Amino acid sequence: MKFPVYSERPANTESLIPPLKEIFKGTEIQVVEFDSRDLRQGILHEKDTVGFCLPGIIGETSGYSDQIGEYGLHEMSRAVKQGRAMLAVCAGAYFIGRQTVYRPPWGPHKSKNPVNHLVPATGFGPVKNLGGRYDPSYWPSDLSLAQVWYKSATRPHDKDHWKQAAVAYGNGPAIYLDDPDNPDIEALAYYSDVPHKPLAAANVRHGHGSITMLGALPHIGYREIAPHPGTERIRKLLEDMKPHEAARQDLMQTVASRLHSQILTYREKFSI
Repeated sequence: MKFPVYSERPANTESLIPPLKEIFKGTEIQVVEFDSRDLRQGILHEKDTVGFCLPGIIGETSGYSDQIGEYGLHEMSRAVKQGRAMLAVCAGAYFIGRQTVYRPPWGPHKSKNPVNHLVPATGFGPVKNLGGRYDPSYWPSDLSLAQVWYKSATRPHDKDHWKQAAVAYGNGPAIYLDDPDNPDIEALAYYSDVPHKPLAAANVRHGHGSITMLGALPHIGYREIAPHPGTERIRKLLEDMKPHEAARQDLMQTVASRLHSQILTYREKFSI
């Protein structure tokens, strides 16, 4: 069985594939890569594809409209409706929504309304006072910390039990639902410092499958980095993240549980 991750540049797989491998550790599911050619050859509809991921990007210009386009959105929608799990992160979460409104204070504004959208929501970003302009010579110039309230994995059935965390954020969407009471959309996290509490993470029922959307980046966790010249910014960011590492891991457990649950349903349905 496999869980393909879209890898055609500027898609950013480096920070996402390792935590996905950790999520599927001890299972028969292999995390693999795929590109637009594989998409057109039907990789998403192969029986042993139990789910797939559309990650964030490097920089600020997504290649998804040209590489994947309306055809790819249609194919992704069809694959999920059959029962698979989809993970859409940052630029991937923007791409599958009904509308994208991207208004960075440092550059041109962008707006898109894909016909074959998968989620009835608007992705609006960057979140005010978060993120930053991408500068390849000054990584991580576009990363900051976002305060969120999230649904804890320790009490998954308690709708009123939310915990607070600070997680990585890199110009991803604040997710505004067309219908806040949509029963097919489960809030997993929301931005605590943003008016009207837009979602930072959500799980969306789509046909027989589901889509887990991440506007924030809870898969990026604390790690130690040696104090070399040029690492000052990333070391400062990681030190700020360190006190929130347990909460970040808890949120990722919530994300993992949604993926595992949907994949189990798919496997039972098709006896794989």
